[in-house]
Amino acid sequence: MALPLSESGVEKGDRNIWRKPVRRKDMEKIFKKSLALILSAALCLTALVGCLTVSAAEGDTTKPVYSVNSVEGAAGAEVDVVASFSKISNVCAHHVIFTFPAGLQVTAVKNAAGEAYTAFDNSGERFDYKLDRAEDGTTKVQFLDFVNWAAEGLSTSDMSIHFTVKIAAGAAANTEYTVTIAVQAADYAAENLLDVTCTNGNVTVKADQQCEHDWEFVSAVPATYDSNYTETAKGSINLKCKLCDKQISEELSFNVFSSLLTPSIDAGAETKILFSTRKDLIEKNGAIENHFIVIDQTYASGATNRTIRKTSDATVSTDGSNRTVYTLPIGVPAKQMVDNFRGIIYTCVNGTWYNGYVVDTSIKNLAMSVIKADSVSEKMKKLCANLLVMGSKAQNYFNYNKDSLADAELIGDYADYIDTTVPTLVKDDTNFNNPYQTGEVGFRTPNLAMEDAIMINYTILTNVYTGSEDLNNLKVVLTYKGTSGATITNTITDLGSITNGYTFTFGVAARYMRTPITATVYNGDTPVSAGVVFSVESLLVQAQTESLKDLSNAIINYSNAAAVAFAQ
Repeated sequence: MALPLSESGVEKGDRNIWRKPVRRKDMEKIFKKSLALILSAALCLTALVGCLTVSAAEGDTTKPVYSVNSVEGAAGAEVDVVASFSKISNVCAHHVIFTFPAGLQVTAVKNAAGEAYTAFDNSGERFDYKLDRAEDGTTKVQFLDFVNWAAEGLSTSDMSIHFTVKIAAGAAANTEYTVTIAVQAADYAAENLLDVTCTNGNVTVKADQQCEHDWEFVSAVPATYDSNYTETAKGSINLKCKLCDKQISEELSFNVFSSLLTPSIDAGAETKILFSTRKDLIEKNGAIENHFIVIDQTYASGATNRTIRKTSDATVSTDGSNRTVYTLPIGVPAKQMVDNFRGIIYTCVNGTWYNGYVVDTSIKNLAMSVIKADSVSEKMKKLCANLLVMGSKAQNYFNYNKDSLADAELIGDYADYIDTTVPTLVKDDTNFNNPYQTGEVGFRTPNLAMEDAIMINYTILTNVYTGSEDLNNLKVVLTYKGTSGATITNTITDLGSITNGYTFTFGVAARYMRTPITATVYNGDTPVSAGVVFSVESLLVQAQTESLKDLSNAIINYSNAAAVAFAQ
């Protein structure tokens, strides 16, 4: 309940025709020697064949053809550049060099079957190609291969190499990148270099409109405004497309309607700040085309953490007047109630980007505003005061930002809202044996997690399961009495994977921390355990130490205040 101020090697010889020794013993010796040259990055076929001369068989009109296709792609997108080798039956070996200009990044090299070739990495002889990137951004990919068609009994002399190539994100539309190919090929029948045909390919950048951009927030300098919420200077927002990686910068204008509402506190298992905005306000200038809620948390160390949500990812609800509200809840551990949260929204309406005013707040500031407000009920003031006391005790217990305690302003009349009672903590079940055997299924005694949120950690010991049914059918039903007396039921079906057992957590709302909670394991509709009963309070008793005493008492007093504030 929210407060009104209110949680992925192929051996070289087993892929296709590549990496097989030629029949001619002399050539075999020469090319085996070449592997050592590859490892030293020489990769030069002329060095391998020595004084061989360039020639073509008399009357031969079918020269080997080496070509690269031409493709189109959007800036930032990946494209498939294919190198095709045809009419290479007379080739016993070749050295092929592909050169990709700056602006193209080779991200994968595969054969026609989609199998990845292995890059040379100085680690050994199992490699297919060598890739080098120059300082100017040019990429050179080299292949040196032995081909023995007859020995393989192959009926074709065609093959291909597939390069996955990423186009630079900032590439301008219609930019053309030329991929060049250079080849030296040795004759299969004579010790000559063959005359070959080489055809280069082009990668052309598509126009922007060919990508249906899905923009992500990168950064922004908000437009500024004065005390009257009048714009004083334009800002800018930087965006990146998830589909093509294109990046743009757009001007920001200030619009008071593109703003967050006053944040509120949600008192659940985890205390949250609710950052919300109304759809009808944002759309005063037109329909929403894009919308980001950006929240920056500053920790005591000075470090920051950013949370970004689009409208589509926010929690959607309606207010008392049936108006659509977008909400981003930010969980705040008890020890961090003094941490500052800065929130702002950025909205694109009719092609124009706006930002609203900046909201700076903290759990402490929100709670104190409730305590100081004349129109707020006493029970809500007590709830907020005891929330801050719990935060202060958590700071001390977890040794976090102890120089700026959450309850520092609870002095004078405000101190009257603090429950100073030292509560008597009661166990709900005296059996804390481990394992906690209850029928076909055993439970390990639950424990509490308190640093990030107040959660009960349960473990079902499947190693002591005596039933015959599929363990994957297990579920847990949690039942407890609500403040109105009605039974509340929660069913946990996502129990995770089996290790030594299933583990799951249950977050307990503030008002139910003293309430006994019964956990029963079911297989389908059949209970396979007795009900085990624990509460946050009983687990606090079990874990009680002198250092934990103050925090335990504060948790219970906060729970008491919540039970009163939210009583039905």
